[in-house]
Amino acid sequence: MVVEPTSLKPKIHSQKLIITNRRIVIYKPGFIGAEMEEYPFELINKIDHKKGLMRSEIEIHAGGKEIELENISNDDAIKAIGIIRQNMQAQRLAQKTVVMQQSAQIPSVQEDSVTKLKQLKEMVDAGLITQDEYDKTKAAILAKM
Repeated sequence: MVVEPTSLKPKIHSQKLIITNRRIVIYKPGFIGAEMEEYPFELINKIDHKKGLMRSEIEIHAGGKEIELENISNDDAIKAIGIIRQNMQAQRLAQKTVVMQQSAQIPSVQEDSVTKLKQLKEMVDAGLITQDEYDKTKAAILAKM
């Protein structure tokens, strides 16, 4: 979605807000060239919306910066803010899911230690190690827990 200012006297070099599925892009045309600033949704902290009679002002706080977009039609502003917030929530949910999956894959030290103790007991019962070796190794494993 591309959001650009609307006014009775259009500015030649007005900035535009471009919303993708992963980030927002602020496009600032200049006399010679153009400047583009990209902000991934995870860097966006807050969005403020000041609604006027016919036009709105959007203020986006991202990456320690404040981006102001003025003279946006009220309908475009509401649509843009809705899309940005929806993508921000989806991005944060995806990050939480990744963190939860990673933490579920990491075996705990206690589970690993319990497994080692069971293996040691089986080795003693099978006569592969002595009771003295079992006691020393068991004490070392329990000390690590």
